Amino acid sequence: MTVTIPLSIAIIGAGLGGLATARTLQQRRIAVTVFELEPSASSRNQGGTLDVHPESGQLALRSNGLWDTIADKIRYEGQDITIADKHGKIWLENKSNHGPREEEEAQAQDQGKKEEASRPAPGFDRPEIDRGVLRQTYLDSLEPGTIRWGVKVTQILPASPTATSGESKHTLVLDNGTHESFDVVVGADGAWSRVRSLLSPAKPLYSGVTMFETHLYHVNRTHPKAALTVGHGSLYALADNKGMGAQRNGDGSIRTYVMLRIPEANVPIFTAASVADNRAYILQQFLDWTDKYTDLVRLGTEMIPRPIYALDPAHQWETVRGITLVGDAAHLMSPFAGEGANLALLDGLELGQALVKVVEEGLDLGTVQEAFEKTMLARSRFAAEISAANIDNFLHVNAPAVTIEAVQKLMAGPPGQ
Repeated sequence: MTVTIPLSIAIIGAGLGGLATARTLQQRRIAVTVFELEPSASSRNQGGTLDVHPESGQLALRSNGLWDTIADKIRYEGQDITIADKHGKIWLENKSNHGPREEEEAQAQDQGKKEEASRPAPGFDRPEIDRGVLRQTYLDSLEPGTIRWGVKVTQILPASPTATSGESKHTLVLDNGTHESFDVVVGADGAWSRVRSLLSPAKPLYSGVTMFETHLYHVNRTHPKAALTVGHGSLYALADNKGMGAQRNGDGSIRTYVMLRIPEANVPIFTAASVADNRAYILQQFLDWTDKYTDLVRLGTEMIPRPIYALDPAHQWETVRGITLVGDAAHLMSPFAGEGANLALLDGLELGQALVKVVEEGLDLGTVQEAFEKTMLARSRFAAEISAANIDNFLHVNAPAVTIEAVQKLMAGPPGQ
């Protein structure tokens, strides 16, 4: 391959969007450096399970040559969903007819049909995978030394607005006092992105909802009743303008997210000493709920408050040559449509492909970048609007009755899919 234009590229943040960008570039042997504040890949829990959508997350994984790598880690049974009210009455139950992979493959072997074990049931093409597993898959796909772990970018000095390509570069100031310059700086640095401040004054706004996260581990053995309550996928218990969302993870745990409307000033802090107080506070809000749901809280471990923030769905910016955003840095939204990680992966893929065209075909960086940003922001606006609306569809005085239609639309996928 002949590289026609050398292009130095830095990515700030080793989340899914940044890693998909890096992987796409390295597939074409284009050098890239990823700066990550965390000291290592295992320094922080990466969160729960996510569904991988065919038109976005799956497209990125297949294009990045990683779909087969995760084939034995995806869980079609994770698409099972149950929606109930506070008394335990089931309002919606949608099952993929997939059992856990080990059960499914054992049955398939008995029937001489092992090759069918991993096929999705009709209408169930959004399998689940643990976020940490997915991230590690991308990390493992990159060339050694791509990630600069434990490095903080303290300042970004943009090139002069009057400079043309090659005359000036964007400079990163690192916490060790050194400076490094790049033609392209990609902000994949999440909700409170430092890179975004170079493009837009926008700040994430509090949604009015805080989730409290708690865990049950090895549930089949230690919490069989909870395992039966949640099943292989997700459970949403909704009523009285609040709710609980519980999801089975691939490591045999259950993560429960208690959803409450709380003024931002009243969101409690999380410390080791605050767990008991946070649990007592939550249980006080659910006194008339069935024990099989409140036990998910009562028996859970840490109670971590996670206030939900989002950017305005209409967030956009004027293109600045060589500085751009992907993922939450560009279009932070609530998790109520399951789109954030999928869009981040698609952002990374398409930005990487755009930069490949600059390097290999000599296309103008500013022109290609502007086209990428317009496409990204148009699709993310649609998803962000649905995410914002679904907060009220899930947390409603008449839930779960008003929730069913919204969930069925989510499961149907985007128009035309």
